[in-house]
Amino acid sequence: MVKLVQNKSVTCMINIQIKCLLLFITHIFLFIPFHPVQQTVLVGLLLSILFLEKERKRSLLYGSIYLVLLGILIALPYFKSFLGHSFGQLAMVFLLLYPCFLAGSLLIRTSLLSDWILLLKKCRLPMYLILPITVMFRFIPHFKEDFKHTFRLQKMRVPHSSLFKRLERTLIVLLHAAIQSSQELTMAALAKGINQLETRPVSKLTSLTFLDYLVATSSLGLIVWRSFL
Repeated sequence: MVKLVQNKSVTCMINIQIKCLLLFITHIFLFIPFHPVQQTVLVGLLLSILFLEKERKRSLLYGSIYLVLLGILIALPYFKSFLGHSFGQLAMVFLLLYPCFLAGSLLIRTSLLSDWILLLKKCRLPMYLILPITVMFRFIPHFKEDFKHTFRLQKMRVPHSSLFKRLERTLIVLLHAAIQSSQELTMAALAKGINQLETRPVSKLTSLTFLDYLVATSSLGLIVWRSFL
């Protein structure tokens, strides 16, 4: 989920604009053939940035998953059965999409909500689009917690009911709670003055640092590297 940090001294290591650039570059690699070494370098870059953004456990987890998928791809010629070959092909598809997943996870999980709002305003999106988007970022984790709490409550109230019955009762409660939560989050966003950022003393994106330029140059260098292979 997108982090909403109340402490103004907390900043992200990488600018949100560079994270959007990384997401764009990973999607470019979907449409052009590339060497596995280039993909490994790109994945390593994304995992390193995720590690720098203090998501160390998640970066190690994502790195382990990538190594497992890479091992399956290396062992693909040894899969003789149809089921094994299909499993290997599925792993190949996951490997192709993995950089996009990493870039998206980096952008979503390590970006401040205020940076999202300022970036959308910089793209000159109207406020009637920015407000629902920012509320959505708050609503998704809120809805997830409501689902867990309601599902556990239904399990305690009717312990012997089937899974589908509990899901049915949970969804009925969530439909009502979702409407109420979205209204409350919208009012909270308006109360905090999201629609009046220009009146705030700090209402601009942070400038790019040397690390931002280094990451941007490295990611763009991968495209140049691809053009010479």
